[in-house]
Amino acid sequence: VADGAVMYAGRAPNQTPNVETYFYNGVPTLFHHALAKLSFKVKANFTEWTDPANESKTTWEVTLNKATLKGVYNTGDLKLDLNSDGATWKTDGWKPDTQKTMKDVALYEAEKGLVLTTTAADLYVGEDGKAQSFFVLPQTLAEGAQQLALKFHIKTTQPNKDAEGNNIVQEEDFEATLDLTAISSLAAWGMNQNIIYTICIKPTAVVDPDSPDNPT
Repeated sequence: VADGAVMYAGRAPNQTPNVETYFYNGVPTLFHHALAKLSFKVKANFTEWTDPANESKTTWEVTLNKATLKGVYNTGDLKLDLNSDGATWKTDGWKPDTQKTMKDVALYEAEKGLVLTTTAADLYVGEDGKAQSFFVLPQTLAEGAQQLALKFHIKTTQPNKDAEGNNIVQEEDFEATLDLTAISSLAAWGMNQNIIYTICIKPTAVVDPDSPDNPT
C-alpha cells in the first residue's frame, strides 16, 4: 500500500507568456495519477426468506470477523518517454518487482465482528474511524497472486421447531482465501483507476448454479 499518491505532470515546452488553461492563468500544468486506488465493500446477498407455500420464515445473521488483502506487489519501476510532440508522455506502465510483495492489508478485523446487511458497508477504515480508499501499485492480477482472505460466521434460524418448541438454530464458521481473478472479471489495476470491490456473501449453499442467489 502506498502512503500517498504518485503523480507526474505534462510538459509545457516553449512556454513564454502566461495562458488561461485548466481554469488558471499561468504555465499549463496537468498532473496525472500514476497509482491505482482501491476500495472494498461487503454485504449479505439476503438475510431472510419467506416460503410462499406456507409463509414460514428463515433468517440469517452473517458476521464478518476478518478480511485481508494478500499478495499485492508493492515495488516496481515506471518509465516515461516523451512523444514526438515533446509535451505528452508514453509509457508501457509499471513493471512490478515480482520478487517482493507487501505485507498483508487488514481490510477488517474485530473480535465482535461486523453484522452484515443487504446494504454494502465500507471496509478498511482509517485511524479516524472513517472508511478510506488506499493506493496500490498498478499491476496485472494473476492466479495465486492477489487474494482475498475472508472469515465470517453464519447463524441460520429456521422456522422448524425443536422438541421444546423453539426455532432450530444452526451456526457455522466459514473461511476462504480467494483469487481476485476468480471473483471478478477485472484483469488488472491500472494507472489512474479508482476501483471498488463489493464482496457479496450468500449465507446458503449454491444448489442451482444458474441461480446462485436464490435463497431456496
